Amino acid sequence: DADLPYTDLPDSFDDALEEMVQSVSTAAMQGTSSMTIEFDTSAGDATYTTLKNSVPVAQGLLTGLCMSLGAMPDTNNTVACFFPDEGAAALARQEWKLVKPKPKKGMKAAAEDEEEEEEDTGPLVPPGVRVKGLPRLAGDSMIGPSIIEDSDVAIVLICPRAEDLTSLEKLNEEASMSGLPVIMMNPSLIDMGTTGFGYASRLVRERLINNFSIVYQLRTTAWGALTRRWGKAFTAWVLDESPEAQAYGGYRMLLTRGSRISETEVEELLEEQEAEKTGEGGGNPLRELSKFIQGFGRM
Repeated sequence: DADLPYTDLPDSFDDALEEMVQSVSTAAMQGTSSMTIEFDTSAGDATYTTLKNSVPVAQGLLTGLCMSLGAMPDTNNTVACFFPDEGAAALARQEWKLVKPKPKKGMKAAAEDEEEEEEDTGPLVPPGVRVKGLPRLAGDSMIGPSIIEDSDVAIVLICPRAEDLTSLEKLNEEASMSGLPVIMMNPSLIDMGTTGFGYASRLVRERLINNFSIVYQLRTTAWGALTRRWGKAFTAWVLDESPEAQAYGGYRMLLTRGSRISETEVEELLEEQEAEKTGEGGGNPLRELSKFIQGFGRM
């Protein structure tokens, strides 16, 4: 782990998407079948939910996966994409133009429909993408038709939740028996209300979470960003106004290593560094967001 190169910051949202797809594809080719993506550029803004932020990221992931795994229109292969529930899946299908909107009533509305149809560029994800709500369990069995189809070459889980844990374990078990890679994007599998933070949460980690490898990470915060690409180290970047940091877009590298770095750990390190200062000048990494975070905007 000590020899792993650090993970730098992407130059743009599109660059980040490209890095993410490359990380997933490379990890899959190297035999990693259970993968996690942490991609959150909201910088802690609670007005943008994780699910809302994840939809455009998932669009880029699904498009890239279909290309790299051979689920394109000239094949019968598919990539199964599961949202936490059917309502979220329906909204994603609408946003990705996988379903046609209902026609409006009246002459004016008909003209608007015709104009929109002319401007329509078609679906925003390849036709090989299957978008579904995560099935529910009745005992040990899934409710409804088979969750995995013979045409599937990968399973993508968007923002799975702690209350979905049993379904996730069942799905992951079936995918493993079928030899399919499973990719979780922005999971939230431990919370006080559902799993707690003691023995129950440890069982969750042992049964599921610890079996997944973080293949890509980009998390922006008020103090900086956490990054990781497959084949590189986990890296923490903090805002810095020093001249040396300008080469990295106003960031300096605080920590890099082979294991995951938590936000709490970074905040404690920053507090220690602040306490060690003896009246020296310099910028405050908590004072403002960098151009890098602003460049991503709000998705």
